[in-house]
Amino acid sequence: MSLAFFSCSSGYISVQKIKTDKLTFASRYAHTPDPRALNPPKGEKLYITWSLPLEFTPQMYRLKVGIVYRNLTTETLVYPVKRRAGTTIIELLGDEFKKKEGFLAYKMEIVDLQGNVISDYTHRMWVDLILPCHV
Repeated sequence: MSLAFFSCSSGYISVQKIKTDKLTFASRYAHTPDPRALNPPKGEKLYITWSLPLEFTPQMYRLKVGIVYRNLTTETLVYPVKRRAGTTIIELLGDEFKKKEGFLAYKMEIVDLQGNVISDYTHRMWVDLILPCHV
């Protein structure tokens, strides 16, 4: 299996999706023992990096992440932006990966405290799902 990743950026946000396997362990390249390498967790990771201009006060913003999984479930995560530049990693590994089947699409937004979008990245497969209403 080979290392596969996809990278995209928009405005102040950059996103990489990486499939995990035994080749993604640093121990493989450092030639150090790692018991996880014998039975590595299968999955994917999203590496989300942001970089705000100097005139922005980091504590005034949040990183909002919308995810649509391959099993068509959705999730919204919100992270505080504590510095002008930073990285957040979202892991989908092992049983959780089997259950959700991987990342299908995602949308990242840097929003201010009032919810106004300052910058965003939208995966090309992203759609706002219309879920059935049960009355």
